[in-house]
Amino acid sequence: MSQMMTTIEVDQFAAARAGDFRHPASILARLGIEYEYEAEADQGDVVVFHHCVNIPAALPVYVTAHR
Repeated sequence: MSQMMTTIEVDQFAAARAGDFRHPASILARLGIEYEYEAEADQGDVVVFHHCVNIPAALPVYVTAHR
């Protein structure tokens, strides 16, 4: 697991297509990821989580980490 602070995006449409209808914060909680704050991206279907830690190496296709 990474301890470096990272930004993570959760694509809600892609999650729904994959059968995951949970709130994006619930998705991160289930993965064990902690974050400082969240904000919706301009397109509205993506939620961005800032200053994330405890990021597992394997993430679902609808969760993207940016270091």
